[in-house]
Amino acid sequence: MIKFTEPDLAKAFARVEAFAKYVTENVLGGGRNIHVLECEKVCKPYSLLGKKFYLSYMLEELGGEWEIDYKGLATKRRDKPAVLTKLMWLMTKIVIQCRLLSRQAVGEAFLIALEEHCEAMLARSLPVDDFKICQRIGKLNSKKENAAHMTMARIIEQRTGATFGPGDAVWYVHVIDPTKRLASDRVETPKVVGSSAKNMKKIDVKLYLEKKVKDSVVKFVRPFISEDIVKQLFSVYIREMEMQEQGDQMAKFFSITDEKRRADRKRKIRTTATAPTVPKRKRKEVKTRSLLDMIAASKKE
Repeated sequence: MIKFTEPDLAKAFARVEAFAKYVTENVLGGGRNIHVLECEKVCKPYSLLGKKFYLSYMLEELGGEWEIDYKGLATKRRDKPAVLTKLMWLMTKIVIQCRLLSRQAVGEAFLIALEEHCEAMLARSLPVDDFKICQRIGKLNSKKENAAHMTMARIIEQRTGATFGPGDAVWYVHVIDPTKRLASDRVETPKVVGSSAKNMKKIDVKLYLEKKVKDSVVKFVRPFISEDIVKQLFSVYIREMEMQEQGDQMAKFFSITDEKRRADRKRKIRTTATAPTVPKRKRKEVKTRSLLDMIAASKKE
């Protein structure tokens, strides 16, 4: 990867090809062996988030179509729940659509998208399929014998008599069960949980937000928004989910409406957003409405 600033695409490709030719002739022996450096693509923007962890908008040749290119993002893996992969894909498209705006504007768009996603999780309005996880059984009698998918396989074997062997896929969701301490023991099949409102209450949304979503999102948005703000957002919603599991008796006693509670959550998050941890720089002002439109457009695509 070569980092340089060149707004003209034709000049950018010419510059990269000239560099590739120079390296091939002067460093790799003039192409007399199999090592030949070639121009693979031009990216704009390119966000390097970590080792083998990046996101870019790439063009492989002049006159071609721009495509989203990424590595290390949990957007399609079956061992990750859709409640994470859909969010990561949405934020990926936000980065591309807001690529001409400042980092602060992209961070604000992230904050809005994260709030909407966490609100949907808290309201349990997402389908059961968004919470299911698939893992394959490895070698039997291994260290993963007490893993969640192995527990689920044993439960299915007891119920139906079906047997599982190495390589077989097991689908499961994490549920709330006060009688079991380990999360790997609190599992159920997506079919049993179903899609009814009554059964949706069984899904442990707090575990998904805290253990499955939080770390991946914090790592992804770090270049665009203060890590403290994102952690504060998650802590607010995790606390709300804890209260929801406990029945939230105080909220019922004081008759706090959902609208007031949502406004209070946003106030707590925005208070952190305006704290001194955010660098004070002059940024291009972007209206919140335009960011909301971009997020809505990303969801439609």
